[in-house]
Amino acid sequence: MRALALSSVLALVACDAPPTCLSTVTTTDAAMWGRRANEWVAQFVVSCDGRRGLRLDGPGCVAATGLMPGLHRDAWVANYLNYDDPADPANRGALERQRYASLVLADQAAYPFEALVAAGALGDVAALDRARTFYLPSFVAHQLPSAAFGLPSTQRFDGTPLDAAGAFAQSLAIDAGADGLLGTADDVATFRWTGHSTLHTAVIGAAVADYVARTGDHSPADALAAALRFVMSRQRPDGAWAYALADVAAPDDALTTAVAAQFLGRAARAGIADATSAPAQSAAALWLRDHLAGASTTAVAAAVGVALDQGDLGTARALGDRLLAAQVGRCTDRHATGGLLDGTFESSWSPVYAVPSLLRLAAESGDLRYRDAADRLIAWIVDKLQMADSSGDRAFVQDLAGAAAAVEGGSWWGLMPEVYETDRSGDTRAGRIVRWVTAGQSDGQRPSSWLEQETGADLERTLIDHVRHDAYWASISYSYGWDGSGDVALPVDLGHVTAGINPLATADAAVALLAYALLR
Repeated sequence: MRALALSSVLALVACDAPPTCLSTVTTTDAAMWGRRANEWVAQFVVSCDGRRGLRLDGPGCVAATGLMPGLHRDAWVANYLNYDDPADPANRGALERQRYASLVLADQAAYPFEALVAAGALGDVAALDRARTFYLPSFVAHQLPSAAFGLPSTQRFDGTPLDAAGAFAQSLAIDAGADGLLGTADDVATFRWTGHSTLHTAVIGAAVADYVARTGDHSPADALAAALRFVMSRQRPDGAWAYALADVAAPDDALTTAVAAQFLGRAARAGIADATSAPAQSAAALWLRDHLAGASTTAVAAAVGVALDQGDLGTARALGDRLLAAQVGRCTDRHATGGLLDGTFESSWSPVYAVPSLLRLAAESGDLRYRDAADRLIAWIVDKLQMADSSGDRAFVQDLAGAAAAVEGGSWWGLMPEVYETDRSGDTRAGRIVRWVTAGQSDGQRPSSWLEQETGADLERTLIDHVRHDAYWASISYSYGWDGSGDVALPVDLGHVTAGINPLATADAAVALLAYALLR
């Protein structure tokens, strides 16, 4: 659900009732919440040295530092660390679909790293040290070819050999461990490479380029230059990029093209570029001008920065106006005011690119509408963090050692929702949940999960109590296919809804908050 299409259905932007405005957030408060988000995300990152995080002991642990665990391709739909018991109905469907779990690098590591670097730029020495010592070695260890994991540079996709030298491996898949069962806690001991995408290398490369530019530390320059060469080698003749290497005939992708082009600009500002970088970004900018119809707000927001790099203020403003049109401004739901719509949802990913793009656009154009939009978007983010932080939940996840580990702060639904569903009037997930709770539907409609049994939690009852207090909680809850029904269908009852913790969404929030504190 990381890339929903920008729908033309913008009726949600102009509700009949006037908005209940969120409070203005100062740059000091934004920085505080950014640091708070960083600390929360740190609880989900693999640690090998005893610092906060999900500890992973045994061979390969040092090289695995900085990754997050997840069910591959299905990481965020449910409480994805609850995979210890394959016989649990809440887990069986996901395990049968995915067949393996993984430790993930990609944007799951890039955005926490970028947020720590931004915190360092605001004077947080400890955050900068964690970025330098915790993440940078992991990036280098994953770069192809990788001595740490024996990953070759030439890979085969659909039978076609491709040179992937300089790419960052997307994840390290976990084979069945000593017990021979996929999805159990001991699987984290055995690694094998599962592939990568151009997008993920560009995201990591952009974060590292930002680090070099902010700190003057050129120690990762070789890795950064190799990533740049890889991304450049994957650009197509029309100037665009495809998302992944798995299908050499894959269509061009607006999000990947915008993020890759932004990486080229950041690399140039970090002093890591060659004579072909500027023409490559120009070609991408031309392609983006004609291919952003229906693209996600994340892609549009990233493309604003690319247009500004090119000095094309007219295109940048046209794209900025699209962001303004996608911003929810007049709704009866106070929690929806200020977010950016992707389809019928407000996405937490868009602010990663939208906040710096809007502030930069305001500075270069003199149009304060863009600054005001960034203000509202930050207020929307802080509202979500405050809601989760005050929920009173004691949430748990499964540690990599197989035990239930408490998550400090936040809620069973995380600290920042991946998406916020604004429509509760129609036949939507949020609408169904509110109606069931209002009608007094009882809980106990599904078997307790392993995690509930271990911790004594009752997530159905928790959801009911939360929604009765504030309908906000219905709008961030996910369908959970514990009976194998999948993760995209509307729930049929409250038993098919459960918590979906996504620490990456909180890392998104941290990047946006700290960028705002630096640029506003």
